[in-house]
Amino acid sequence: MFVDYPLRASGGGSELPRYPASVLDETDITCATRSAACVLFTGGRTARLVAERIHRESAWRWGPFKVVDCGASSAVLDRLLFAPLAADLWPADSQVPTLRPLQPGTFLLEDVGRLAPGAQAQLRDLLELAATEIPGRRSRRRIMASTPEPLLPRVTDGSFDETLFYRLNAIHFVL
Repeated sequence: MFVDYPLRASGGGSELPRYPASVLDETDITCATRSAACVLFTGGRTARLVAERIHRESAWRWGPFKVVDCGASSAVLDRLLFAPLAADLWPADSQVPTLRPLQPGTFLLEDVGRLAPGAQAQLRDLLELAATEIPGRRSRRRIMASTPEPLLPRVTDGSFDETLFYRLNAIHFVL
């Protein structure tokens, strides 16, 4: 998958041509369906359609596909996003985890750039906690995020959490 960010040639410093990623490649979608990594969609209104397709074709299809508006209030985000994500993590002190479905579904975080700084930190902490090497502690929900504008400039100016950006940007589709 090609990204629409400028690349620099090594040594000469001249800019290489940009490769448009406006046409989705079936290979990229297939790789995204087989991966457990987070997916970030930048631009376009078709992010929800592509995210639903990836959900339907992946192991997470047995669970629901939930869309969360990141511009919602903190109480709504706590109820719709943070409480289910925290409940999916098995306690670290538990010897035998309780029986639960392995893949209970997918979250699509619409317009993730509108998350408040506190919500960004909370989501970052949950994603980092899920990625730790503690046996039995892992995220069991697929996380996808969409944004109408690139988040990288917001990361460089400090208005979007850098660690959260790199957690969400594991697979990146520019629409």
